[in-house]
Amino acid sequence: MKFIFTLKAITVALLPAVCHGETWECWLTLPESGSRGQPDVMLTSDHGAGSGTITASGLPVIETSYGLQGLKRRWDWMNYKGSFAFTVKPYPASGYLGAYYEFRALAETKPNLVYFCKLDGIATPVRVPAPRVRNAD
Repeated sequence: MKFIFTLKAITVALLPAVCHGETWECWLTLPESGSRGQPDVMLTSDHGAGSGTITASGLPVIETSYGLQGLKRRWDWMNYKGSFAFTVKPYPASGYLGAYYEFRALAETKPNLVYFCKLDGIATPVRVPAPRVRNAD
């Protein structure tokens, strides 16, 4: 019974953000002091429209499709160079982890970059060791 109550409380707490949209801020590394600085990537989502945007340091805004896959949020886009995705999922030690993917035909897909992320308006994530990622080369 305690589990059901906790799940309902979490659902109610997240409901306003999920109904309208969200803004996420992500960093490749976090300063030891916990001060945020400028995020390396900013993501927005419009849940109703199934669309979103990604803004990465100094690059033009990227228009994306957006969707929820369980607790994971996912932004997808394509251009003349291929298919790409950015996901944000819960990570117990730091809050949320973001992952950037470049898809190549018939290749095992591992994230190209891993980020520490936070939902705008929520406390800054804490610094923890990043999961090991194999180089895509």
